[in-house]
Amino acid sequence: MARKSDADRSKHAREVDVGRKKEERRKQLRALVYSSLIGGAASMTGMAPWSNAAAHGNASSHKRAELRWNVNDFVVLRQGLLQPEDPRTVRLRSLTTRLDALARKSDVLGGSRTSLVLGNSEVGQERQKVTQEARKVQSEQEELANELRMRPITSEVLFFLRQGDEQGAVAAVEGVGSPEDVLTNYIWVQMDLQHNGRIGERSSSAFAKEILIVSGRAIQYYENLSERSEAITRAGAAIYHNLASFTLPAIGSYPEDAVARGREAAEKALELREELGDDDAIMRALWILGVHELRRGAPAGAEDLFRKAQAIAEDTAEQKSTLAWAQIYVGLSLIAREDTLGQGEVLVSEGRKVFEALGDEFTLKIIDDARDRYRL
Repeated sequence: MARKSDADRSKHAREVDVGRKKEERRKQLRALVYSSLIGGAASMTGMAPWSNAAAHGNASSHKRAELRWNVNDFVVLRQGLLQPEDPRTVRLRSLTTRLDALARKSDVLGGSRTSLVLGNSEVGQERQKVTQEARKVQSEQEELANELRMRPITSEVLFFLRQGDEQGAVAAVEGVGSPEDVLTNYIWVQMDLQHNGRIGERSSSAFAKEILIVSGRAIQYYENLSERSEAITRAGAAIYHNLASFTLPAIGSYPEDAVARGREAAEKALELREELGDDDAIMRALWILGVHELRRGAPAGAEDLFRKAQAIAEDTAEQKSTLAWAQIYVGLSLIAREDTLGQGEVLVSEGRKVFEALGDEFTLKIIDDARDRYRL
């Protein structure tokens, strides 16, 4: 019996390790999805303001690695925004809610207090039941999410682009609706392409090319409009934001000329955000432009942008993590210069403590990787 128990424990350890690796890949996707969704379309739909989630993903899901490593969060969010009453959206939301409940139950069963109340064998059996149910729910959720992965208009755009018919792709977007409708469709096509490129439907380089084409056409359409309402300007800002966000140099899937276009888009996004006067959106725009500056070897310019973002966070942020994230990036810009290296290390270390207290291992890894990348 002992040998069997050891084998079971070894098998469980391997499964957990696989789950952690899958969770890491899923969170890398979430980082990209949230940076665009919260910063782009959300500014037009009333979603929650920017926090550190916009930069690196949602920390609330860290404890759910064992149960939820393949959830298509982008589809869930997009459907909730665009088609909340669609029966498929309702079912998708229901499945996601059930997964969340099972994840919480699994966390409770894994706690030492529960092990004291119930026998270890009872805990193991109950947790196994939870895991089995979660896998069934997850399987149905993923099947439905895959069915909804791309909006019809995105599929049509891709069809034309893959045929080499750029004009056909443009007509698919621009041929229906008002200018605001056209720009909104461009935004979601941008994000559909980015999302699907990241999960490997095609090579990231192919999707990068298609995103650049779509983004360029969207910008051209916006700039050719003779009249721009506030809604139109917000849509234009979101399009620039998406291009700037998708081409952040740290992501590494775009060539240098595309990253340069992304930096230009970041400057334009900031200009429009300031014109609109939305502090949360301005903070996001400052951060993205700052990252572009930092990665291109201009830490002094990055520091100025990060300090401006930090000042807005100090005036408006309600979460300590938002303030800490802003402080950390100021610190990273200082770490990149020999004369301010020590000062930067202090700021990063202080900000890091906030995420240590939250048990946010994913963010801590991002911070450590960034510190190693930028430190002289």
